[in-house]
Amino acid sequence: MRTGYKMAFALLAGVGIGGAAGSVLHAQPPPPAYVILEKSAISDPAGLRNYASKEDALIEKHGGKFVIQGGKPIALDEGTPPLRFTMIEFDSLAQVQAWQNESAQGELRAIRASASQGTSFAVVSKPK
Repeated sequence: MRTGYKMAFALLAGVGIGGAAGSVLHAQPPPPAYVILEKSAISDPAGLRNYASKEDALIEKHGGKFVIQGGKPIALDEGTPPLRFTMIEFDSLAQVQAWQNESAQGELRAIRASASQGTSFAVVSKPK
């Protein structure tokens, strides 16, 4: 009879451990997301500074952290690098989307478009 109790205890312990491990796996945070901003032409440096000062506050509000801010790219092999390069890290793609959906973004996009030309996009990091 003792063997039966040991088996039942082992089974319950296994279920408990498996359940705990499953909840830990599901509780992992989403992978970080990075926003890349490249400037190929700047027609109004003062306007771009005005845009950046307002945008920086929104980025910070949504948890963004600058990894590279306005860096000057250096060509290594092929192609022509952009004039300026910025990379912003967010904890998740949801934070990027919340930042992009801010009501102030319409005005800021207009300022940016009149002051410069470039490309921007988001990249989600591979889970570790």
